[in-house]
Amino acid sequence: MTEPPADLQRLVELHQRKRQLEAELKEVNNEIAILDEQLRQNLFEPNGYSSLRLNGATISIRTDTYVGTSDGVDRDEAARRLARSKHFGYLVKPNYNANSLNAAVRERIADYVASQGDRLLMLNAEERREKLLRAALGPSLAPYFKLTEKQRLVVTKR
Repeated sequence: MTEPPADLQRLVELHQRKRQLEAELKEVNNEIAILDEQLRQNLFEPNGYSSLRLNGATISIRTDTYVGTSDGVDRDEAARRLARSKHFGYLVKPNYNANSLNAAVRERIADYVASQGDRLLMLNAEERREKLLRAALGPSLAPYFKLTEKQRLVVTKR
C-alpha cells in the first residue's frame, strides 16, 4: 500500500488535536464553574463586592435573567395572554419566542431597576424576583410566568 497523502495525515492529526483540546476545554469550564460558585458565595456576596481588579483584569458579577411559564401553567394559555398584552403581543406568533420574551422582559426590568434606586436592595432574592416580574409583565401576566436569575462571574481584560 502506498503512503497516504500528507494532507490526509494532517487532517487526521488536526481532528485528534481538536478532540484533545475540546476535552481540555471541558475540564477548564468545569473548574471555572466550581470556582465561580465558590467565589461568589465566599468572597463576593459576603463582602458586598460587585467587582474586583486583579492583574489587569476586572472580575464582576453578571446576572442573566430568564422568564418562562410558571410551573403548572399551560404554555398555550400563557401565549394567549401574552398575545393580548399591551407590551408583549408583538412577540406572539402561533407560539411566543422565549428568547424575544427574555430580551423584552430584561429591557423592562432594566428600566424599572433604574427608576427604583436602592429600594430593591432591601428585598430578599425571592421578593426581588417577584417584584421585577410584576413590574416587567404586569399583574395580569405575572401569575403565568416565573423569573429565573443566574449569576456568574465575568472576567474582562483591560
